[in-house]
Amino acid sequence: MPDVSNESGEVDDTDRIDSLAAHLTELAETMDDGVPVKGYYLWSLLDDFEWAPGYGTQFGIIRIDPETLERTRQASARRYAQVARTGAVDTASRRHRPS
Repeated sequence: MPDVSNESGEVDDTDRIDSLAAHLTELAETMDDGVPVKGYYLWSLLDDFEWAPGYGTQFGIIRIDPETLERTRQASARRYAQVARTGAVDTASRRHRPS
């Protein structure tokens, strides 16, 4: 489902936030178990063109308007920045745990 912007161009991408929190929580638990994690690669920073769905599927935490190329930080980008600054994953908004 495509991300939908409000009047100010922002996207409330709660599902992406929940997914990111779930992945980062699992990563933290893995590190607590002694696995030496050196980094984390977020897929994907920017929306892009995918071969099958074209611009219809959006993955990025930064929304890119394909017509104007204007970039808009989504709620998930702000949440990821907060995690990077504090080192803490807020799991209060998580609705489910990955299996």
